[in-house]
Amino acid sequence: MAQPQKLDLLDSTLLAIARVQPFNRGLLRRFWINFFKKRFDHAVETTYRGVPFLFHLDNTTEQKGLCNFYDVKEVNFAIEASRVEKPIFIDVGANSGLYSQIFLFHASSSARVIAIEPNPEMCERIRANASLLSSQKSQSLIIENYAVGNEEGMMYLSLETGAGGAHLVSEPSSNSIEVKVKRLLDILKAHNVGHIDLLKIDVEGFEVEVLDGMVGSKYLPNIFCIEYPHVGLDKLQEILVDLGYRFDTINETNAYFIKNDTNI
Repeated sequence: MAQPQKLDLLDSTLLAIARVQPFNRGLLRRFWINFFKKRFDHAVETTYRGVPFLFHLDNTTEQKGLCNFYDVKEVNFAIEASRVEKPIFIDVGANSGLYSQIFLFHASSSARVIAIEPNPEMCERIRANASLLSSQKSQSLIIENYAVGNEEGMMYLSLETGAGGAHLVSEPSSNSIEVKVKRLLDILKAHNVGHIDLLKIDVEGFEVEVLDGMVGSKYLPNIFCIEYPHVGLDKLQEILVDLGYRFDTINETNAYFIKNDTNI
């Protein structure tokens, strides 16, 4: 793919139209994505809700972000979470780093973000996006190229459904890459994390294994944001109640849990 480019006036105007409801939903969004994929052979440098970002059109997550329709309520929540003093955000299954980028942009210079992503190509995209921020902000970002599970080892990341739906499997295939798995607890210890304000988990069906690796840990966040459709809300509630959390709210694909001793 060619080098990223900023949009000219015509393309900026077309994108502005594509981002307005109802043009950014359903079949209309699909039309715009196909239109832009034919128009560009490079990543698009623009903004998402005022935050600079490089959007690659080979990734469904970035396609939705380009059209201004990606986890809208969840992004609002992340922005609010970034406004506390010395905020720390852990992004498990960071993909191309949209959540991490938004958190860094809105947080103070004392913020810390650890973006954990098993796909090395996505890690490069996270790094490229961070370079669009100030040097002080980008230096607050740590990128860890691992999958997260309940024990250390090796697994395979299936890319059959593209980067946006990449998921862990035990056996290799023609569309998979071998990745190292670590417990989240071990990653947090390595970086001397003292507290966590927000922990987002989006690992396409491996959420329970991530949580299992945190049982008995002192590294528990004030707030969990977890994608639930793959494993079910009931299963997540069962685990998180035992960890000392209460269910707060639910959005289209993500559920929020608040630590019982947190005044939120």
